[in-house]
Amino acid sequence: MADSPVKCSGCDVPAQVILEENTPQKVVCPRCGASESYVDFQRSVGNQASVYASEAIGKSLRDMARRNKSVGYKPGNIRPHSPKFRVDFHR
Repeated sequence: MADSPVKCSGCDVPAQVILEENTPQKVVCPRCGASESYVDFQRSVGNQASVYASEAIGKSLRDMARRNKSVGYKPGNIRPHSPKFRVDFHR
């Protein structure tokens, strides 16, 4: 799990996925002991992905609007999300 993209947000340590009968049940930090059910973790990853995509699209639209005087861009609101475990989308 050393190259795992899932890390504890507090410790920045790779997280461990607890399996029961080859089915993921929990995500646990080996250092601080923080844990989250796998269902909640999947929901959190979805939120993290949408925030990441919103920021990436917003950045490219902002850059395009900066280069083109006929295009205007007003950024929207991105809901902050502070998960227990984060996924590194920047690989």
